[in-house]
Amino acid sequence: MCSASALSFLAFMIAVIGMKCTQCTGNNKRIKGHILLTAGILFILSGIVVFIPVCWVANTIIRDF
Repeated sequence: MCSASALSFLAFMIAVIGMKCTQCTGNNKRIKGHILLTAGILFILSGIVVFIPVCWVANTIIRDF
């Protein structure tokens, strides 16, 4: 869960860099698109990282019940 939080924070910071209102990369829309794509992939990966331990605990509870 801690790694998912860290991954989400990293994705958020990358997404902030890729927003239209920032000038970190100039006005190059292609680069900003790639940055936002990377942030989106990291957000999805962080959701998977959260989902794995939840399923693991649910499986353990169901198996022991």
